[in-house]
Amino acid sequence: MITIEGRVAAVMETWPLQLSVVSGSSTYAVTLTDRTQVQRRGISCDPGTLRPGQRVDIQGHRQSVGGLVADSISIRD
Repeated sequence: MITIEGRVAAVMETWPLQLSVVSGSSTYAVTLTDRTQVQRRGISCDPGTLRPGQRVDIQGHRQSVGGLVADSISIRD
């Protein structure tokens, strides 16, 4: 399991939904699946609420170098 804290740089509204997340000096390509749990203030929400600029905590597993499949995303803003 990998955990990253960062800011959403871009949302690609394709299926599967993908995010570009900046954490420190690294940028990650994050893929969501139909099993990804998204929460805001501890309440489940639709992945469509993800927007550029939001701070997020993501837990997931490595898909490729610089790539991550999200198991859960917590929106901190």
